Amino acid sequence: MNQESMTTGLLIRRVLALSLIGFLVVTFSGPLAVLIGFALVGWVVYSLYLMIFKQQPPASLAPFFHWTRRVTVRAFRVIRWPVVKLWQGARGITGLTLGTLQSVYTVGCEAVSGGVLGAALGVVVGVPTQWDHVSVAAGGVAGALLGLYLGLQHLRTQRRLQAKQKQLVASLS
Repeated sequence: MNQESMTTGLLIRRVLALSLIGFLVVTFSGPLAVLIGFALVGWVVYSLYLMIFKQQPPASLAPFFHWTRRVTVRAFRVIRWPVVKLWQGARGITGLTLGTLQSVYTVGCEAVSGGVLGAALGVVVGVPTQWDHVSVAAGGVAGALLGLYLGLQHLRTQRRLQAKQKQLVASLS
C-alpha cells in the first residue's frame, strides 16, 4: 500500500474534495428524496383506493422499486461526467495554486535572505571605510539579485527532477 506523507497541500486538497462531494450529495439528494417521498405517499393513497373502493389487494411495491432504481441510476449517470470534470478541474487548480505559492515562497525567501546578507556584508565592508551608504545599498541589491537567481535555479532543478521521475515511472510501467 502506497502511503503518502501528509503535507499541507494534500490535506487542503482532501478537505476540499470531501467538501465538494458532501455538497453534491446534499444538493442532489434533496430533490430525489422529495420525489421518492411523494411517490410513496401516492402509492399508499392508491393502495387504499384499491382496497376500499375496488376490493382488490394492494399494489405491489416491486414496480416502484424497479422504477426508483432506474431513475436513480440514470440520475447518477447524468451527473457523473460533470462531477468528474469538476473534480479534475478542482485538482488542477489546487495543484497549480499550491505550486505557484510554493514557487513564490522559495524565490522570495532566497531573494530576501540574499538581500539581507548582502546588506550585512555591505555594512561590514563599508563602515571601516566610511562608504557604508554606498556599500550597503550595493550589497543589498547584489545579494537580492543573487538570491533571486539561486531561487529560480532551485525551481528549475526541482522541475527537472520531477520530469525525470515521471520518465522513470513511465519507463517502468
